[in-house]
Amino acid sequence: MNPTNFITCICIFVALFSCKHEHPPASADLKQAYEIQKEGLVKIKQIESEMKDVADNRKTELQSKLGVLKHSMIEIEGMQHDHSQCSGDHSKKRFSIPDNEMVAVQSEWRDSIISVQQQLDKIKN
Repeated sequence: MNPTNFITCICIFVALFSCKHEHPPASADLKQAYEIQKEGLVKIKQIESEMKDVADNRKTELQSKLGVLKHSMIEIEGMQHDHSQCSGDHSKKRFSIPDNEMVAVQSEWRDSIISVQQQLDKIKN
């Protein structure tokens, strides 16, 4: 066997079996924060869909705000989320936030998205 292939196989094996400890179940607060985050992601998809009908010069600012919000989403440790709405780079978003504060963080994030929806509604009307 080629030494490079052997080393690669060893690295893959170690990576697959290195995490043997039990992860504690998500708290009620983390589950609530996760649901809030999912609401925000759904709202982003809805806004992006509705923006297709808005003139380019009016939606540029809204697209910029949505981009910032998508990029600033904080991943909730231990909870899987829809990666289609985030930048994919999770290394910048790892914070140690108490579970009850994560609810507030996710609520503020979702409320900012709702604010963009309200701005869009004003433009459309």
